[in-house]
Amino acid sequence: MGKKRNSGKRDVKKPLSELISDLREKVRAAQAEFDMAVAFHEVWKPTAYDAKLHARMGTSYATKAFLVIQVALRREALMALMRLWDNDDRAVGMKRINDALRAGDVFDALVKERATNIGMPDELEAVQRDMDNLQRKSAH
Repeated sequence: MGKKRNSGKRDVKKPLSELISDLREKVRAAQAEFDMAVAFHEVWKPTAYDAKLHARMGTSYATKAFLVIQVALRREALMALMRLWDNDDRAVGMKRINDALRAGDVFDALVKERATNIGMPDELEAVQRDMDNLQRKSAH
């Protein structure tokens, strides 16, 4: 697709199709972790801020269990977010997803695939030609 706009580097040992497949899997895992964090947070929020609920609970044994569940929900929400941003190879690793997308050939392949899927490959080529022309003009 012409000149590379992104300066990221990718693992050249892997074929581009395999790298994109791995990237899709990481994005799916990131989405699942994010959805889990949001779900836990949405359940935790009323347990933390609903004063009327707190007043109704009183000091029973059920209240103690409620407070344990409240802490567990908050902990799980935070842990899900930590897994998203963790740099460990076993974690999702948002930074690794970002680095992969910065590789020009990966980004270009994804854009081309998307344009084809939505029925706009010709428009993509026209935009690319315009961008190349602008880059040539700005270089002179």
